[in-house]
Amino acid sequence: AMRLKKHKATRRALRFFTVRHGFHAPFKVILDGTLLHASLEAGQQDVEAAVGKLLGDRVRVFVTQCIREEIRGLGPDFAQTLRASRGFPCHKCGHAGQGLSAAACIADVVGEANRARFFVATNDGAVRAGLNRVAAAPVIFRTPNGLQLQAPSEAQRQRAGGAAERAEARRLREVQA
Repeated sequence: AMRLKKHKATRRALRFFTVRHGFHAPFKVILDGTLLHASLEAGQQDVEAAVGKLLGDRVRVFVTQCIREEIRGLGPDFAQTLRASRGFPCHKCGHAGQGLSAAACIADVVGEANRARFFVATNDGAVRAGLNRVAAAPVIFRTPNGLQLQAPSEAQRQRAGGAAERAEARRLREVQA
């Protein structure tokens, strides 16, 4: 019963982002070190397959140079995570040599509008909180039960509501014209 509930919540959240914000397969996902490490610790080697299964479609998983650098800086305990991160293509974030934290890099890549339509896979609470304020920024996180797609935040719902109402008003004006 719990699993069905989770799938229903995931489908509902996914529909919100596909309908309201034009996300489409193959879904692009930025994966950070916190989630990659948590997945490896939990014995889940193929994170890309797990994300694909969660979203029920094709996915393309990326890391950024900043994310790799941050993992490298965490030392020998994260050597396996660093190796795993090299298996994903690198999204050119444009911060090379700036020493940006993964959190700052993700915030910059997603920006105010997430025009590139990235899902962000992170277990960093501060990153998740920041992305909740961006209208079109779906977040994937990991619990002991596996990966989950975060439900749209109240701020995201309100902004999307405004967009839907504007589209409806525009449609009505066109009908009357």
